Amino acid sequence: MITARPVPDAVRVLADLAGSSEIDDPAAVDALRERHPACTFDLVHDAESFDGSVHRDLIIRAPGSPTVSVSVAAADGLPWPLRGVVRAHDRDLVDVGGTRIEVAEAMAGLDLLVRDRSVMQTVIDGALIKSELQREPVAVADADLQRAVDAFRRAKRLFTREQTEEWLTDRGLTPGTLGQLVRRQAELDGFRRRVVSDAAAKAWYDEHATELDQLTLGWAEPTSDLAEHRERFAQDPLSGILAAAASGRRSGIVQQRADSLRSAASPHGPLGAPAVGQVVDLWLDGPVTAVVLHRRPEPWTTATKALVAERLFADWLSERRRTARVTWFWGEQEQTR
Repeated sequence: MITARPVPDAVRVLADLAGSSEIDDPAAVDALRERHPACTFDLVHDAESFDGSVHRDLIIRAPGSPTVSVSVAAADGLPWPLRGVVRAHDRDLVDVGGTRIEVAEAMAGLDLLVRDRSVMQTVIDGALIKSELQREPVAVADADLQRAVDAFRRAKRLFTREQTEEWLTDRGLTPGTLGQLVRRQAELDGFRRRVVSDAAAKAWYDEHATELDQLTLGWAEPTSDLAEHRERFAQDPLSGILAAAASGRRSGIVQQRADSLRSAASPHGPLGAPAVGQVVDLWLDGPVTAVVLHRRPEPWTTATKALVAERLFADWLSERRRTARVTWFWGEQEQTR
């Protein structure tokens, strides 16, 4: 049975080790074992990456007795129970300078700040993709991984080793972590190619190419007499733009892809593909009247193929979201649904 006798000896050993940078001291523990042969002593340590300090704890065991843990902290050190431990409730998400935000509070804040579900949607999409990759993994060849690394560094403008190391340090990452991130990206690229083949992308383009046309539009905020304003705009768009500018209304010329146009009557729905000379009512941060001045078809290029593939992959994810069972682990059950 453990008595109080080993404890003072253990405290003295730990106190002697407190100022040492050595991880272990077998001789000190051996001395304890000789003095107390009925006990088993295990010296464990924790190295703090921030300042390189080392803290130790002695685990003392004896047959038929409860286990005793003894630790000693240096005068300016952090006690063992507090090192690397963040005590949090199940619903806590983040602690910033002692102020905690719960998951429910954070999600509500995102809804207010973002005003759409894009953040939540990204999390759900990640889970859907992870599920598919677990079911059928994507093999990543060394050449694919190297291309992914090169693409990542180009995208982040990390052209030298020093720039890459500085970027990693600023974000608290390591080369190993970067390798994991890039491998995931390479797996995702391979998964996208599996979901959307080159043939599928080309077939969609052959049928829907007009949706990708680049349109040049002249536009202006309408006057109170919408019919007269539209007629004037149809006859002389430049005059309509200048008149709007002279009266302090918004106006200008903009270039947009056909599938990005939104109707003033329904800002969340697509407008379609208006012809050159056609007057339409658009939503450009508000209702405006516009006329199509020029239309340029988008040729089938590598960039166009990537654009179409991204669109079809988004459609694939959208379909999976509609049929997925999603439960958020925050708030009450009625909320998480």
